[in-house]
Amino acid sequence: MVGSSKAIGKMLRRRQDALPSFQSYRRTSASRSEEINRATDRQIEIDELLRERSDVEGLVTLMLQGVQQDLSPAQQKRFRKQLYTLTQNRRDALNRLQTIYGRYIGQLTTLDLAERQQVDVARAFVDYIDDQLLWIPSTRLGNLFEVERLAHALLWPLTPSHWLELSRDLQELWQQQPGRLLLLLGSSLLLLIYRRSAQRQLPLLAAKTRKIRTDAFHLTLQAIALTLLIVGGPTLLMVGGGWLLSHLTTASPFTLSLANGMIQAGLTLGGLSLLRQICLTDGLGDRHLRWNPSVRSTLVSELRWLVPLILPLIFLVELSVRTNPSQPAQELSQIAFLLLMLSAFAFVFHSLSRNSPLISNLNNNKSLLAQLHFLWFPLFLLLPLALLLLSASGYHYTAVHLAARLEMTFWFFLGLFIIKELLLRSLYIAERRLRFEDALRRREELRSQRERNGEEEESPLISLEIPEVDFDQLGEQAKRLLRAGFLFGAVIGTLIIWSELLPALNFLDSVELPFQASRLIDGISKEVPVTLGDLVIGLIILVITVMAAKNLPGVLEITLLQRLPLDPGARYAITALSQYTIAGIGIFSAFSTIGLQWSSIQWLVAAMGVGLGFGLQEIVANFISGLILLFERPIRVGDVVTIDETTGVVSRIRIRATTITNYDKQEFLVPNKEFITGRLINWTLSDKINRIIITLGVAYGSDVDRAMALMTEAAQENEDVLNDPKPFCTFESFGDNALTLMLRAYLGSMENRVCTMSALHKAINHKLTQAGINIAFPQRDIHLDTNHPLQVELSRKRSDR
Repeated sequence: MVGSSKAIGKMLRRRQDALPSFQSYRRTSASRSEEINRATDRQIEIDELLRERSDVEGLVTLMLQGVQQDLSPAQQKRFRKQLYTLTQNRRDALNRLQTIYGRYIGQLTTLDLAERQQVDVARAFVDYIDDQLLWIPSTRLGNLFEVERLAHALLWPLTPSHWLELSRDLQELWQQQPGRLLLLLGSSLLLLIYRRSAQRQLPLLAAKTRKIRTDAFHLTLQAIALTLLIVGGPTLLMVGGGWLLSHLTTASPFTLSLANGMIQAGLTLGGLSLLRQICLTDGLGDRHLRWNPSVRSTLVSELRWLVPLILPLIFLVELSVRTNPSQPAQELSQIAFLLLMLSAFAFVFHSLSRNSPLISNLNNNKSLLAQLHFLWFPLFLLLPLALLLLSASGYHYTAVHLAARLEMTFWFFLGLFIIKELLLRSLYIAERRLRFEDALRRREELRSQRERNGEEEESPLISLEIPEVDFDQLGEQAKRLLRAGFLFGAVIGTLIIWSELLPALNFLDSVELPFQASRLIDGISKEVPVTLGDLVIGLIILVITVMAAKNLPGVLEITLLQRLPLDPGARYAITALSQYTIAGIGIFSAFSTIGLQWSSIQWLVAAMGVGLGFGLQEIVANFISGLILLFERPIRVGDVVTIDETTGVVSRIRIRATTITNYDKQEFLVPNKEFITGRLINWTLSDKINRIIITLGVAYGSDVDRAMALMTEAAQENEDVLNDPKPFCTFESFGDNALTLMLRAYLGSMENRVCTMSALHKAINHKLTQAGINIAFPQRDIHLDTNHPLQVELSRKRSDR
């Protein structure tokens, strides 16, 4: 066939109508399954009868036991022979009957398989015809302006014969599936009854989210469940009823059209009702997701008029989409579609214009979407107008299918957005709780300090500043990961939704690359060529791997590791190892997708092994040393170490090098190999206790015992100095200018080491000054050479006149 004229479209539709009906196949398949079950039961009964008659002699003897006394031996012999012949004949008949039933069951199964294959071929042909009809004109708008055709189209749903068919189908549904029908009605009624109770519980959950002590993510999950219960009654009734009618084996075409309309209208009702319920006061979008109030109120007001308008239109449009409709049904569907597109245009114009609350909120947040409003807003306005013009010009079938894809894209993006908001909610709760625990710790420290200073009665009540949830305060890693996940999900979902309508993308699977990969096809490993599509998928996996390896460990730290009783070093080791694991799994998956297996890259691994032995051995040694550091943990993030006369805190352990930040905030990059093969001091490896030494010189003639006692007393009074081991002071030596004393004290950690030394210096100086003990300082004697006269000159500075 060449071209896409209306005549070709009619011919394709006639071919489509001539294909086997899926409904008739379901009816015959159901009756055939019942017949196979009956034949199987009968075959089992015959098998039991044959088993009972396996011993013919014994069966004959058993039948003659009751009459042997009344018969002569000759009669017994004659009767035995006749019974044996009859029993044997019956056994042979049962064997033949069993063979016939087995052949009958096999033929029925073969027939069912053949019809199933025929239906599969017919479905593939229907899909092909649908693809061809997508770009072929069907009904022009001019035909609808004829009064007779317009009236016939509008009165088509009210035809009495259609409703008689529907009533018969409902009776048949009640007879075939009464349990499912009662379950559907009971579930829908139960949801409607529980609706008011769920509406009363939502404000209670919203009130708990206001306090940080009671706020938790399970409250959000409960709110989601309650929201679904509120909107689930009518949706379940419409979708469930349509599904039962669509699977009725004896359903008429009008019933099938009605069922399709009920399903689509019910799904739309459920989605829009769910969005409206989320935006209500104390709903999920109010207290849980913290959406802007003006945005929520705008959506609620817009949906209030949109839902009752578009639901009947969607119902009428769907009457002619999934079945083979009559001409009046197609015309009615076209009228409803035109009105539906006008409604969509009005909704977009009212809700997304420059002055609408939605866009004003984006402007206040300086969003990129608001800056590009001039670009995407006209596009969104043109979409319903373009579909309207496409349907009016005769391509109604095409317009309906494009509109369905757009609707799927809208619901997909909305669902993806809500999932992203829920993930943000969980991350914010975790971060808010951590800040609250930190605030509690600081308050306890302040209270303990005031109690030690005796200020508990004079000090005012210590207030606790509870951090409020601020969605802009989330860690950069988590935000970047969520944005990347949202972007990739949007791209992949859009491609999946529109792939059937974008034949241009199919060429990726037809372009074969010059190498092959082993694939499992029907459970058998075969060598198949790698296509350009496989290469694109592999690259996408690599990009996702890079994004996940960079950002997922940070999210893991916020959501899980902070809740576990782990020190910072252990948490860092887990996040680093998870980063390496994600990178390894992603690289392996990408290589497997593009067909790089061990058999095909072993030569490359061998060449790399030779290269590693020469130029890359230091890099590999540092990488392996980094893994040893993470597993063995001789140093951890947060440890205070000294290496090569540099003392600082370990801040990062990377693949090649470890970063040490000294007390001047200078970052030293030390190759990991140095920590394994060299020597270093780890001040906090197994015990954070450390010792400080304060050296002091007092003047000759001072009371040494008194000075030592005062130095020891100053150390004992300091709250950061440990009592076990006790501080002690020693008389070290006689210096040139002073008597050298040395104080040794122990601290519980390295955190306040410098401040503690400063405080001890001040305290020792204060105590020695009060005790009249002089701290010695260097003294020098000047000797003048008297072998020659000393020349002394006196000068007076002249004052300016």
